Amino acid sequence: MNTHSTGEEIDMTQLNENLNAEAAERAEQALDEIIQNDREDKAKYDRKARWSKWVFRLYFLLALLGLIGLAGAVGWTYRANIVQDWDRYGSHQSQCIFKVGERTVKGTRNYSYRYYTVLGWKFYDTKQQTEETRIDPADSDITILAHMPDGTSKKQEMSDGKRWNPRIEIAESYSFFMDNGKNAATVSYKTMCK
Repeated sequence: MNTHSTGEEIDMTQLNENLNAEAAERAEQALDEIIQNDREDKAKYDRKARWSKWVFRLYFLLALLGLIGLAGAVGWTYRANIVQDWDRYGSHQSQCIFKVGERTVKGTRNYSYRYYTVLGWKFYDTKQQTEETRIDPADSDITILAHMPDGTSKKQEMSDGKRWNPRIEIAESYSFFMDNGKNAATVSYKTMCK
């Protein structure tokens, strides 16, 4: 044991333990402060990172909207050069020539449709396409049986010398009878007109 100048006795082991306890407590407080500061810094960094992501997304969205707006303005300015025709009516005709026995029968098939022209390319709306087939009986009466997809047949008579021949029904095939049945033939819808 050591004596102090004031006459009190100090235990060194106790002093060391007290100093070690104080040092450990300060070290623990310092570690807690470091951990707390680290958490605060991480939270600030996370907020900044989230904010940066949102700012980047906002700038990206604004740039994208600007490009779309610019493309729209250019397209509107030059629309006559880009879209030449919009929802126009068009038609064309094909000739129908086929044999019924010894006779040659002629007619026409008219196709009507809507079309669009964009950058010089034509796009046809085939969903709205209509077809109309007319036969010219020339110098003989014609009886036509239209064979429908459901298995039924529709009969149609055409007289020689009519100014206006009615259109024939669209069917899979047709049976034609001329000269009181002397001349007859069956012709498919596809091969009738080319």
